[in-house]
Amino acid sequence: FGWSLDQYLFYGGYPGAAPLIRQPQRWARYVSDSLIETSIARDVLLLSRVDKPALLRRLFELACRYSGQILSYTKMLGQLQDAGNATTLAHYLDLLAGAGMVCGLQKYAGDVARQRGSSPKLQVFNTALLTATSGLSLAEARADPEFWGRLVESAVGAHLANAAAEGDVALY
Repeated sequence: FGWSLDQYLFYGGYPGAAPLIRQPQRWARYVSDSLIETSIARDVLLLSRVDKPALLRRLFELACRYSGQILSYTKMLGQLQDAGNATTLAHYLDLLAGAGMVCGLQKYAGDVARQRGSSPKLQVFNTALLTATSGLSLAEARADPEFWGRLVESAVGAHLANAAAEGDVALY
């Protein structure tokens, strides 16, 4: 694309959205409408049974907001209205991971039960999902060291998560 590292970290590298980076609001709308909503509607809601589609969307937004961070299911339940239970959230995270949007990485443990019961580290598969939902411009994101640090960590995590999805590495 001929982008700087900062631009690639922020805009994420979706080819269809690349020509729109000079118009940040239009770029964010494109990512939200053409990528996020389409993936949720077609790849998740049409292919799987989802009893609470609004909860699935709110969980996606929460996962984007906390990408690169460990967030317990209890804290997620506290932030999401009508969330049901942790099993529902874990199932919805699995559906979103299957659509290549966000995932919840479990910590490594020799015991499967301990691994499954751990708090997930939320991870976007592309940083554009994080930045488009943040409402920040590239300059605002760069000026916020906490946000920028999470963005860089999410970019590395996204690379590893995509490699794991292809079977090249295993993540815990």
